Amino acid sequence: MTADVDHGFWMAEVDRAVKEVRSCLSVLAQQGRLTHPLMSVSTLMDRIEFCVSTEDGESAFVLDEEENRVSFRCPVLQKIHGEIFQLSSEIGLLEEEPIRASQIAINLFVVHELLHIRQNFPHFATVQSIKAGLEGIGLPLLDVAADTVAAWVCAHVEAQRNDDNFTEEEVLKNFSNLLILAYVVGAFVYDGRSTSGKRQRLLGLLISAMLVQAQNEGVLNVEKIYEGWTPISPIMVIDLEKAARFNAIVIDKIPGMLFSDAKIASPEVAKKFWNSVGERPVFEALTLAAVLLRQVDAIY
Repeated sequence: MTADVDHGFWMAEVDRAVKEVRSCLSVLAQQGRLTHPLMSVSTLMDRIEFCVSTEDGESAFVLDEEENRVSFRCPVLQKIHGEIFQLSSEIGLLEEEPIRASQIAINLFVVHELLHIRQNFPHFATVQSIKAGLEGIGLPLLDVAADTVAAWVCAHVEAQRNDDNFTEEEVLKNFSNLLILAYVVGAFVYDGRSTSGKRQRLLGLLISAMLVQAQNEGVLNVEKIYEGWTPISPIMVIDLEKAARFNAIVIDKIPGMLFSDAKIASPEVAKKFWNSVGERPVFEALTLAAVLLRQVDAIY
């Protein structure tokens, strides 16, 4: 694929992603259902022009504040596309399903990066300050929040594609899968194994996905998990190399531990879960997450 074709293809993909998200948010606004955090994404999208750049760089996008223009880097978009097609082969998606899975991942990426602007760190220099000032944990905290909200927004997009009058139950059915896709992007497009903080964030996404799925299936033991947890609460798993317990922090108005230490999960399974980041097949990491949650009685 030449640079010109590459630019044109990814520009069309970004245009499609923006159009899909805007269309969904517009429908919700008309129905009086545009609540936080969806509203903040809608406001941001309305004032930004979207472009792509074929240049490589350390950041996923470049913001021109004078022109209110965001340029996403084509090499990152290309890598997302490739990793999602590999995942599609791994889990046996057929016909048009891999294409749609790639499109959903691009939607996630676009919304995630926009949320970094909302989070007040749109420039790579700020990223370096966060790394220095909140070493090891600052960026993962911001990223897991952006991951979770982006998955929530895109779950609405998928539900609205089927029916403008979709229900929250339909959103939640999509949400679990979107959290897993966010994990795949974070673990494989970027090096999710390079720091403990990245592992904590990414495994938090898998725990969130399993909790949402358990809630959808009616097997979530709500009495055993933090009362402040909601499906859209970001989760950070504690460092399973350093800690003797499997647990996680729920990022809520009052953050809390996901569950008490009354029931201890297997250290061996916890170690396997920690080491599963960036390993294929992805299904094995999900299986380990489910095993750990059952061992602490969080799911039946």
